[in-house]
Amino acid sequence: MLSPILRKTGQIAVLAGLVAGCSAAGSATDQAGRVRPAQTSLPRGTEDPQVRAAVLAYEDFILAFNQAQRKPAADVKALPENADFTRFSFDPIAAEFEATVRKLSLAKSEYRGTPPRSHVTLTSVDPDATPWPTVTLSDCQTGQDEWKAFNTQANKPVPNQEPRVQRPYGTVVTVIYNHERWGVNTIRADPTRTCPG
Repeated sequence: MLSPILRKTGQIAVLAGLVAGCSAAGSATDQAGRVRPAQTSLPRGTEDPQVRAAVLAYEDFILAFNQAQRKPAADVKALPENADFTRFSFDPIAAEFEATVRKLSLAKSEYRGTPPRSHVTLTSVDPDATPWPTVTLSDCQTGQDEWKAFNTQANKPVPNQEPRVQRPYGTVVTVIYNHERWGVNTIRADPTRTCPG
């Protein structure tokens, strides 16, 4: 019987794929029959129940990371719950963003203004991906000029701020299902997609 958590997050399809994979015989023919190509389009995109929990994990990750940048701490364990982006991520991206927050804190800097707005689209879904079920998203963030790092001692913008992903490119985001939850695994520049300013 499925746990209420899995039912709630819409992971029935993922669990069914995993159970079917575990019960199949071990021959090469059986292995090939279990693997299906990633789905590259879904009728309802990011609203599809099969991917909604993964999309929400990414959105929560971005919201929490923005809060962490507003009041960065050298030790991410000291961040308040609403700024704890590690709840919605896994390494390697969790470690990369922890380093970013730590660097801000040590530099006596914080972000101010209005955070960029995400425009997320679904790229693919692969419930049979190894080692974890994977949802791939694409994001174009707009309004980046309204979100600036300030030196808190001088109360001035930090000079020469470089965005994590160089404009005009979007990002490719992989979200995985591990430890009974969805979390962001990687975020990288998407040289095939350009975004408005």
